[in-house]
Amino acid sequence: TRQGRLLRTGVQTNPGGIGKGYALDRAAQRLDNAGIADFMIHGGLSSVVARGQRQHPQTGGGWLVSLRHPWRLQQVLGTIRLRDQALGTSGSGKQFFHFGGQRYSHIIDPRSGWPAQGILSATVICRSGAVADALATALFVMGLEHARTFCESHPQVGAILVVASERETQPQIELFNVASDQWTELPRGPAGGECTR
Repeated sequence: TRQGRLLRTGVQTNPGGIGKGYALDRAAQRLDNAGIADFMIHGGLSSVVARGQRQHPQTGGGWLVSLRHPWRLQQVLGTIRLRDQALGTSGSGKQFFHFGGQRYSHIIDPRSGWPAQGILSATVICRSGAVADALATALFVMGLEHARTFCESHPQVGAILVVASERETQPQIELFNVASDQWTELPRGPAGGECTR
């Protein structure tokens, strides 16, 4: 087994960054063991594990998951189709704070000790919920160029990054290792992409 030890007093860890994904992995394993082959389970808005193809006459194969705008939660940016995959999203849409008139993420960049900036949300698609959660947070902190480099050297990891753009109302969406039939971007504007529920 791999073990670690914290050498500084007052330092502690918790599974917060991967807890939901890990719990979903365990639940999925139980469903797999029970012979259930086609399901999707979620741990709130940021963690999903899907198995099977979910054949549907209107949507085809795969489980559809909406990706929302990080700050305008009623606006859907697009849909992701999962097939035997997990998804984890990290961002500053719900957890943030204001200081000096500026909005900051709750996710701290350990290199600087300051809140991570640049990426509005990072969504990772891979086989494990815990890994998806961990990598989503890591890519969020890394920033766009380091995330691009990471994904280029890890083709089994798909990522959808929502990045701040000059026009705050229309963020930039960057896709890495996401199949063309797996992502559908919705039209954005006054009518397009609004969530109805």
